[in-house]
Amino acid sequence: MKVGLEMSLTFGSFSGKNLVNLADQFIKFEPCLFIRDSRSQMWDSKKHKKVMDKYAGDVFLGFSDKAGNAFSAGPTNKKHSYFSVNVTQEKKH
Repeated sequence: MKVGLEMSLTFGSFSGKNLVNLADQFIKFEPCLFIRDSRSQMWDSKKHKKVMDKYAGDVFLGFSDKAGNAFSAGPTNKKHSYFSVNVTQEKKH
């Protein structure tokens, strides 16, 4: 069974450091793919956590595994005045 978290925040209220902390605390899967804006790469924990740490919330950012577990963040409206964070992952017993 998949479980999820969805947060919608005002733009600028959630830093890249908060994003890294959220991922470290709650992500229970091993990512294999990293996406920033329209570019994707194989997951590199050290490199991509640095990218996340500096993240300003201005473009889509996410990572996922082959089982469909995913973590994503990005602006949610045309004026980019809101920021959304979404997590969907397999529930661990």
